Amino acid sequence: KAGKSSFLNHLLGRPLLPVGVIPVTSVVTEIQWGPEERAAVLFAGGRLDHVPVGCIHEFISESHNPENFKQVLRVRVELPSMGRYPGVRFVDTPGLESVLEHNTGASLEWLPNVGLALVAVAVDPPLSQHDISLIRNLSRYTPNISLLLTKVDVLDENERLQVREFVRKQLGRYWNGAIPVFPYSVRPGFEPLRVDLDATLLSQMRTGAKGQ
Repeated sequence: KAGKSSFLNHLLGRPLLPVGVIPVTSVVTEIQWGPEERAAVLFAGGRLDHVPVGCIHEFISESHNPENFKQVLRVRVELPSMGRYPGVRFVDTPGLESVLEHNTGASLEWLPNVGLALVAVAVDPPLSQHDISLIRNLSRYTPNISLLLTKVDVLDENERLQVREFVRKQLGRYWNGAIPVFPYSVRPGFEPLRVDLDATLLSQMRTGAKGQ
């Protein structure tokens, strides 16, 4: 519930992924560029179904696919609008602090495929021991880890500075190399935060993908 799906929806400019006040993501969802809008659902056993993009919530949300009873392994979405991120595949994983064990398992199984990890952490609380453990686990698979400090709109400017400094100090206790911290909010009025994230981090992803 740190705002991963909301962040990706904001980045894409459309409500593609389900969001809610309770854990809603039950299946790993991949989003990448494609010449036409389409979605493919991969099931256990190897069956691959193509569905309208607007229907993917029927497979990835906990309300429509409780405990993943449909046995979905992965949903992959291709969008022409992802052309600004060529060669990059965004992956929305179920939260690792979810009370739903099958959600956590789906995320852990995907870890070996991570090229760059953007860990979403809400400002309240700003950084838990569980977050530290997750980052430590991620560092086994990729050195490219950044922290997305979400929901900063609930703080005033002075509080945001305090929380950001607190998070940086806490991260510095465990890692010699700095882990970049990006404050973020999907609310109107915080557009400069998205511009900074895109220019500082996501543009590097584009450059790296082109070089591969």
